[in-house]
Amino acid sequence: MLSTFCENGALPPSVAKTVIVNEDLTWNCIIKNKNVKENVLGICNTLNDTNAFILLLDFMDACKACSGVQDNKLIELSKLKNRNGMFKDRQGNIKGELKNDDVIRPVDCCGVVPTTANGNLCDCCKYNISYRKCLLTILLRKQLCEVSLVKANIKVNSHCPWKHLSEEEHKERVKNCRQDRKQQFRQIQRLKKRFEDESIELVSDYLQSQNKCENKDDFKSLLLEEQEKAMQYSEKRGRRWHPLIIRWCFQMHATFPKAYQMLRESGILTLPHSRTLRDYSHCFKAKIGFASNFLDIVKKDVLERCNPKECDSSHG
Repeated sequence: MLSTFCENGALPPSVAKTVIVNEDLTWNCIIKNKNVKENVLGICNTLNDTNAFILLLDFMDACKACSGVQDNKLIELSKLKNRNGMFKDRQGNIKGELKNDDVIRPVDCCGVVPTTANGNLCDCCKYNISYRKCLLTILLRKQLCEVSLVKANIKVNSHCPWKHLSEEEHKERVKNCRQDRKQQFRQIQRLKKRFEDESIELVSDYLQSQNKCENKDDFKSLLLEEQEKAMQYSEKRGRRWHPLIIRWCFQMHATFPKAYQMLRESGILTLPHSRTLRDYSHCFKAKIGFASNFLDIVKKDVLERCNPKECDSSHG
């Protein structure tokens, strides 16, 4: 067994390449703890003579080990607890692993870079587009999650309290609020302009002719006018009803009291209460002294309660 070592700075040297020849003259080549015998071309499986052994040593001396992916961002991403040094695709298949030398290698990494190739990556690491896409997608998703968390705190409709924001986030949120306010103001102005442009203006002559055709003494126009006045009053006590409206309500309430009550409660028309109608129907003009009808009512009541003979004797 022959091995070559590589320096790692302050760390102790590590084994880079190893050639193992067994008793039956079969051999194995290990580079970065990976068996690369399948990628060694032009050498038989059995070393029958010295020339084959020299060719094997020359190949191992000339070839380079695949450097793998040495991006610090991806390495830090692979060290998270939920990954355990492995990268998987959407189907759950392992696409890459973090090795002991802090290098990410795909599952199908050759481990050997041909002598004629440029760079320190093998063909599998260089042309394996799906593996590289998997790593970049995972990194991009992590960056988007971090950015989205920051953006969520500086949005206009964010529920994050201001006291929990940093100084930079506070400035960004104030800036976003100002921009949103300007945008809403511009939107309101555009809607106003659109409303003015698309509105139909009635000709004054047409309005005058329409007003001439209307009969102001008609009961329908009077009813609409009274309804418009009733809608302007905030309190019911401030309403004053037209005599024709009171007469019309008298007639409707006397003929169909339930229908009148339902029409009033529906809110379609604003009509006086039945109590108000009763006050209008039982009113009389005030005069000095007792009214004649009042004396007649008292006399009738007394005659009904007393014996007519006693009443005559008392009067005599």
